[in-house]
Amino acid sequence: MDTLSTSKCRSANVTIAYKTSSPLLRFAAQKLDDALHEIAVGVSHNDLVDAPHDAEVVIIRRKEEGDEAGLRQRLDLPAYVPREGFHLLPMRGYGTTEICVYAHDDAGAMYGTLE
Repeated sequence: MDTLSTSKCRSANVTIAYKTSSPLLRFAAQKLDDALHEIAVGVSHNDLVDAPHDAEVVIIRRKEEGDEAGLRQRLDLPAYVPREGFHLLPMRGYGTTEICVYAHDDAGAMYGTLE
């Protein structure tokens, strides 16, 4: 959370991109939204398929559908990450820093987002 509470984010909107059809990811994204609103950060939600390249938080499973053309699909989840586990990966590019919550499954992605 400290990474997102920078002065840059306080003056801008934070976009959370995730698979909106997943109840677990909707729950986690709403919890993150609530926490960001507590520190006066505006939040918008996008489906992963429609996610802009400048989303500040991306919640993604390994080989997520809808990201065939994106850089995120080419990432390999570290071998030490178990099912329902997650890996937080900061990525820089397109003029912003993006935090990817990268997991094998929706449960892991939810846990990583709640972290």
